[in-house]
Amino acid sequence: MEGTDDSSFYTHNELFAIYSDSMAKTTHIAIVSSPGFSHLVPIVEFTKRLINLHPNFHVTCIVPSLGSPQESSKAYLKTLPSNIDSIFLPPISKEKLPQGVVNPGLLIQYTVTLSLPSVHEVLKSLSSKAPLTALVVDVFAFQTLEFAKEFNSLSYFYIPSSAMVLSLALHLPRLDEEVSGEYKNLKEPIKLPGCVPLLGVDLPAPTQNRSSEVYESFLERAKAVSLADGIIMNTFLEMESGAIRALDEFGNGKIRFYPVGPITQKGSSNEVYECLRWLDKQPPCSVLYVSFGSGGTLSQQQINELAWGLELSCQRFLWVLRAPSNSSSAAYLENTNEDPLQFLPNGF
Repeated sequence: MEGTDDSSFYTHNELFAIYSDSMAKTTHIAIVSSPGFSHLVPIVEFTKRLINLHPNFHVTCIVPSLGSPQESSKAYLKTLPSNIDSIFLPPISKEKLPQGVVNPGLLIQYTVTLSLPSVHEVLKSLSSKAPLTALVVDVFAFQTLEFAKEFNSLSYFYIPSSAMVLSLALHLPRLDEEVSGEYKNLKEPIKLPGCVPLLGVDLPAPTQNRSSEVYESFLERAKAVSLADGIIMNTFLEMESGAIRALDEFGNGKIRFYPVGPITQKGSSNEVYECLRWLDKQPPCSVLYVSFGSGGTLSQQQINELAWGLELSCQRFLWVLRAPSNSSSAAYLENTNEDPLQFLPNGF
């Protein structure tokens, strides 16, 4: 199985030849991310924190991808310390996905599921050289928990969101059994232990249509969360004491919860972006910030309309611009080398 063409990354066979001796003497951990830069960064940032606290640990990051790996992901992984290695799995072709699937969560889930044979091959090769102490996975990679059992490794989920979101996931299977109809139509708030009451309409978007494939996939992941040996959370006791203590009671000693936050991505201290220098020169509260998030995309027509709207506003602005796409939230997984500035209207 091949890795990327970039010489900075290894095929797993090359990796094992280089590190087999050192891995036998250290604690070796494998992590499995899900596709997309915004999913890769949180779990790798946790890994960097772990390595910083335990320099003798060795970590292998296993990265599935839909299509060729994103340039942002490759560039990011190049910055990792020497005891964190990266393996890009053979990319999944879009032609292998069910037709008509456009929801980002489903695209990610299908990609990880189709990558399971490759994940197993990598873990098998790694464990043949040295015991794997633990497998830490993104929630979309929940099916890999079976591999942890096979290779006698501890299994952990890394949850980059809050303890309250995790609590909802753990209680969702019970809600699914007890509630009829849509959650958004509930007259009474949903009460999660240690959390503020939630209106059904305020639950995450994947839960708002219970007859959809999106909901079924979300529910399947929620059911799997309680199957791991432990759950690592990007939160801390001082911020969510009630929710975290309630989770410990929920686990009843069978599941361990580890609040290790806050974990955030930090740039180079010497890095000064041109946009920041420009912002520093502008009057306070004078700049419009235009961004549609890590997955947001606009069609060509929408780019044109937004561009002219910004110009007519006569306001200073900072616009995070991507190449146009007619697929909603396409930027989560799409990899393009096109210069987005070429798609702005003439004269803009």
